[in-house]
Amino acid sequence: MRASTIKDIFLHLARIAFLSALQVSWLFCGADLLFSYALGGKISVWNIVPVYFASLLLNVAAVHTLRFLVGRVILNCLAVAFLFVAVWPFNLAVPLISSAHIMTGGAPDIFLGLSVIIVTAIYWYQGLRLASMAVGFEQCLAEFQFGFLMFLVIFFFHAVAGVDKNYFAPVIIFFVCGLISLFFSRRERLASTEGFSVVIDLAALICVGLTVISGLSLAVIFNPALAAKLYLAGKSVLNFILNLIMQVMRFLAGFFSGSDAVLPPPPPSAPKTPGDPAVIANLFNIPPAVRKWLQMLVGGLFISMIAAALWSVSRQIAESIRRRKKGIPADVHKLNSSYLKNIFVLIKNSAAAFMRKMQWLYIRRRGRHNDSLTMKFVYGQILRWAAMSGCRKKVSATPAELYPQLSFWLPEAAAEIGFITEQFVQVRYGEIRLTEDTRKQVWESYKKIKQRKKLLFFKRRRR
Repeated sequence: MRASTIKDIFLHLARIAFLSALQVSWLFCGADLLFSYALGGKISVWNIVPVYFASLLLNVAAVHTLRFLVGRVILNCLAVAFLFVAVWPFNLAVPLISSAHIMTGGAPDIFLGLSVIIVTAIYWYQGLRLASMAVGFEQCLAEFQFGFLMFLVIFFFHAVAGVDKNYFAPVIIFFVCGLISLFFSRRERLASTEGFSVVIDLAALICVGLTVISGLSLAVIFNPALAAKLYLAGKSVLNFILNLIMQVMRFLAGFFSGSDAVLPPPPPSAPKTPGDPAVIANLFNIPPAVRKWLQMLVGGLFISMIAAALWSVSRQIAESIRRRKKGIPADVHKLNSSYLKNIFVLIKNSAAAFMRKMQWLYIRRRGRHNDSLTMKFVYGQILRWAAMSGCRKKVSATPAELYPQLSFWLPEAAAEIGFITEQFVQVRYGEIRLTEDTRKQVWESYKKIKQRKKLLFFKRRRR
């Protein structure tokens, strides 16, 4: 094996390990914060690190190998269940951050809530934008990690003033790690037509919710006491959110009216009889022998999937290095953007959508769309679908040369493929802007191709 090949393998694994370490860092802090605030205890880092590394490995393998959302949901359900079963502590420690400090109300808590919402939304928007442009998973993870790190920085700096000075050093360390990850992600801003794209829609959000619910349900089967803790945690978090909303509303009402007495304080709640959490835990009691066999079954599935993930990741690395050694260039396009521009676009699009919904003002959409990036994404998505079905393309092939292959792959949608190919060539090389009617027609053609592709897949499965 050549020295350059060893170097490529080392750099690829080092990048994955670096981003994985960042994920472990913010997950450990977030879990520590959650258990300290809502459950009255905290997690040991020696329990969470190996389990989360295995979960991350499963997610990396799922993103690059499984083509359907159901497979990723199953993997994440098992990862969530195994995480809660293996990490859940038997002896809860003293909370480091008391809920009374967070629930006191006032301007600092209002500033905390608004800062968390704005900063986290900005970086998550950046991550979703990179994911929609089929950027590699390392860059998308870096954006989401930095958003979580900013959330932790704001929260810990708010809590460190009156609770515990020992949080100052970890906050600085995690903030520096976030800046490093941001630096690496900005150097690799490439959108590949052979990469993986994520479409955020209602179905994806529903699947995410079902993933968490299914994983927690499996964890409750293994540890019935977890049900009572989750009930108390959900109740505490809900009270915190409601209190934060009321504080923000009271602050805004007082700010615009010049008086603090516009919204009366909420009436004191009637005393409630505390419920017995053991009653909830008793509902999930199962025989110890059955629980032991279930733990062995899930553990075996988890270990086998880790082995499959290791094999899959190693094959991906070997294939990437083999393509690089043969001199096959990747079909990539640079994304010229910045955080300031993305923030401005986010605010502008949000304001325009709000105006359209309220029907206050009709805003012309001319000049708002980047037709070049839109057509690159649509045409690249068609090429990815064709490649997954076995229709490979040459690196030097032009769109006109690819059209016969794409038509042979999906003859029922040959007209739609030809229309999108024509619009892609005009926008990409002719610098022609799309009209509103043409843009709608491109979207309708894209949906028809997607539907015909699904029908073709089911026909092949029946055979």
